[in-house]
Amino acid sequence: MFFAIVLLVLGTMIRNPTSMVWPDAINDEYRGVIKITRYPIQWSIMLYAIAHLIANADKASIVLFGTLGLVALLGTFAMDTKKRALNDPKWQSFLDSTSMFHSQR
Repeated sequence: MFFAIVLLVLGTMIRNPTSMVWPDAINDEYRGVIKITRYPIQWSIMLYAIAHLIANADKASIVLFGTLGLVALLGTFAMDTKKRALNDPKWQSFLDSTSMFHSQR
């Protein structure tokens, strides 16, 4: 849960072009948590769901937190697909410069 909370807080504090709040952030330099993942809040939700699945193994929790985690995971791929389809050079550069989750390049 610690990492989920950290990602949530950092994700809300930085201008992220994938956020509905700052669509003009596509022109900004990519820094902070965006260098780790372009979807910090989605990863926060996934980690939250995984932590709660581990702690609660009853059927209702599996349905609730499993669905929550799955929607967050599939949402990251859906957002990537949608942005790639725009064929906007700024978005292509953003998608090529960042990752779903940090990897050595």
